[in-house]
Amino acid sequence: MGRVMERLGFVWFEEPLRQRDLYAGYERLAAVLDIALAGGEILDSRAAARELLARAAVDIVQPEPVICGGVGETLWIAELADLHAITAMPHTSNSALGIAAALQVLAVLPNPTRSPSSAEPFLEYGVDDNPHRTGLLATPLEFRDGWVTIPDGPGLGVEIDEAYVRHHAVATRVATDAG
Repeated sequence: MGRVMERLGFVWFEEPLRQRDLYAGYERLAAVLDIALAGGEILDSRAAARELLARAAVDIVQPEPVICGGVGETLWIAELADLHAITAMPHTSNSALGIAAALQVLAVLPNPTRSPSSAEPFLEYGVDDNPHRTGLLATPLEFRDGWVTIPDGPGLGVEIDEAYVRHHAVATRVATDAG
């Protein structure tokens, strides 16, 4: 698959192998492919990030703010990646809060233009139907012509639609109780 992606002009291959073994085998795969390998979306601690980056197992590390401990921890991983000359681009869970957190990271990311795909910082963003991406915020994120405005309010810059959360919390509780 990696060789096919290379021939088709893809710039990187994201999470090509199992994640749960802390990216075992990525070094061997990198040795036989020219395409950049991206991974790290399930990193959940500084120790896991240190180990992955010290092995230079990926060309692009993608810490997920929702998994690794928030904006601060994502930035810590990005700074460590920078010391190893590894590009860092946050992964997003594709919920509105995950995207808002990734946007805050991108706003202050060290060397944000080292993306192999563009000179500008890159945000991973799903376009499928996802109610937690479109309904969770009182004011939706502003996407226009391939760009997004980084929210500048307190915290992550966004305000939660509390009625949406209450509705879905009740629906989840009913579904769980019925199960």
